[in-house]
Amino acid sequence: MKWLETHVFIAAWLAPIITLIGIILQNNIGKAAPIAWPKVMLYIAFLTCLAATLTPGIELPIRYWTGFSFSLLLGYFMMSRGNE
Repeated sequence: MKWLETHVFIAAWLAPIITLIGIILQNNIGKAAPIAWPKVMLYIAFLTCLAATLTPGIELPIRYWTGFSFSLLLGYFMMSRGNE
């Protein structure tokens, strides 16, 4: 269990990749609506900022910046949710 606590960032780095693959497969296999690529790229940036913030091997100033970016994107998604 201690290994999982110290390596949680591995799952965080897999999240953007899995999300992107899932969106592409959903669009190619199913009859889904057209992909809104600008919003998808914001989601990918959101997940990447989260992963970089959780990774201890990245320098601290970069982790602060990615944490701030993560917070801004989280606020954007919360505010834009009511507009859909």
